[in-house]
Amino acid sequence: MDGFSFERVLNDSLVLIKNALNSKVGIVNAKGEFAISCNYDEVKQANTFFIAESNNKKGILSVDESIVMPFVYDEIYLSYFYVVDGFDDYEIGENYIVKKDNLFGVIDPNTENEIIPVHYKSISTLFDKYYLVQNTEERNGLFLENGEALLLEEYIFYNRFEKTIFATKNNKPLLIKLEGKRYTETEVGVDEFIQFKDDDSLFLNEKQIFKLNDKYGVINYESSILIPGEYEFIENITYSDEFIVKKNNKYGIVNAENSTVVEFEYDEYKEFKAYMLLTKEKPAIIKY
Repeated sequence: MDGFSFERVLNDSLVLIKNALNSKVGIVNAKGEFAISCNYDEVKQANTFFIAESNNKKGILSVDESIVMPFVYDEIYLSYFYVVDGFDDYEIGENYIVKKDNLFGVIDPNTENEIIPVHYKSISTLFDKYYLVQNTEERNGLFLENGEALLLEEYIFYNRFEKTIFATKNNKPLLIKLEGKRYTETEVGVDEFIQFKDDDSLFLNEKQIFKLNDKYGVINYESSILIPGEYEFIENITYSDEFIVKKNNKYGIVNAENSTVVEFEYDEYKEFKAYMLLTKEKPAIIKY
């Protein structure tokens, strides 16, 4: 086609092309006919629809260029639901996470509706069928993939593992077990949960730090105590199954079986990427 350049091949024998004069992109079919005209700054195929950008806003188009969702969003993201949590085996959902004015929601292009309203601070997929939301008051909730509310925004979520979430509600530590559209809450006999030291506030881990009677320990997702609540301080070591702990005013390192890895003889510590610096009269550098 004169005046147009080939960009890439899409599914269903469609081809993305670019107008050489204005750099706008569109899509032609196998017959060389326009399916979507070259009026857009960007077009990405997403399932049976297309995410398009025009005038710095994004919307959803059908293959005949009908506007399915209006061009009002700053970003539109695919929903990746992980078949096995924490691994690369995933399925792409039919709905899309959208961002508008720094708030997030979920849209269903098949019904042309916002099934989760755009008023959340963050939204992400969780396990194989849930949307996890955080509102502007830093409270978490959970929706099913179809937008049906499962858990209202009354929780603070911590770690999660195998359909189990460590959470607090009304200052009560809980284990939430998810089973499709159902869930159970079990109160845990500790005073509070402590967030793992990590950029991701909902870390994939079967263990959770707790505080009880001003002492710290670690439990697992089955509510079994792994490290008894006998320490003055506990902090997880990033990308490790070990913990920096404090006892009798000295720091050391224990593993998830509460076995001592580094003796309790250090006055302070500082963690670097793959090293731990513990200091006393002679500093020690621990690689892990």
